[in-house]
Amino acid sequence: MSQQPDQEKLETLRQWLLLEWASALGQSIESMTGERTAFTASRDAYVPSDGALVWEETLSLGEDHILAVSFPEAAWQATGRGALVAIGLEDPDPASIRGTFLEIIRQATSVVIRSIGVRLGREVTSLDGRDTDASASSSGWLRVEGSRNGEDLSHGIFVSPAVLTSLLPPEPSEKPAEPPRSSAPPASEGRYPPTLDLLLDVELPVSVSFGRAQVPLKEVLKLTSGSIVELNRTISDPVEVIVNNCVIARGEVVVVEGNYGIRINQIVNRQERLRTLH
Repeated sequence: MSQQPDQEKLETLRQWLLLEWASALGQSIESMTGERTAFTASRDAYVPSDGALVWEETLSLGEDHILAVSFPEAAWQATGRGALVAIGLEDPDPASIRGTFLEIIRQATSVVIRSIGVRLGREVTSLDGRDTDASASSSGWLRVEGSRNGEDLSHGIFVSPAVLTSLLPPEPSEKPAEPPRSSAPPASEGRYPPTLDLLLDVELPVSVSFGRAQVPLKEVLKLTSGSIVELNRTISDPVEVIVNNCVIARGEVVVVEGNYGIRINQIVNRQERLRTLH
């Protein structure tokens, strides 16, 4: 059987990840500078230059699941300096420029990793993020085009083959597998499966979100006592009940014997829970 269809699927997934990265990086820079920066995914190969700053993330899917980006010195210097100038620091020091740039990159990679988790239908996190001056991955880099205020911000991105393979949909089997037969009697009504019984006493953090706001860093630095931050929810909108950083329900605020409480009006379905992972 030809492997060509798989290669086509891998290429489609690679382009999808490139577009996710281009969008996430543009939004991350905008949140730090207040200016939109557009990036364009390319099919061209990329060779990291000498002295480039490389940021690598190892995903929780396995040690060989790596996402990395490589920026020439001029590009990362311009990006970090531009973010600091936007908040009023006209002559930032080199350490601040590098640290600010890495914060921009961490924000963007976290968005891409979360998108990978949504596509897989399970949570995916970064096990290890590190900045280096060189990458162990010497091939497989692709070019991402971009510029801001006349400065070339083009750079490279590397996605390990293991990441792409993990995103491939499972091949349909020729014959549906028969469910395993069990001689155990059916669970009695009102009882939980034995495995679930082990988890019922596990404690999870529960919080309630009244709303969110995305504020540029330069606006955050202007906040003082008495400042008002407008949220993305009106008074009549339901609040969100968050368990272990995941929205699981929505409801309304009530008062019970002098204490605040939440009356549950809606249980969030599984697909939406995955989209709202924090």
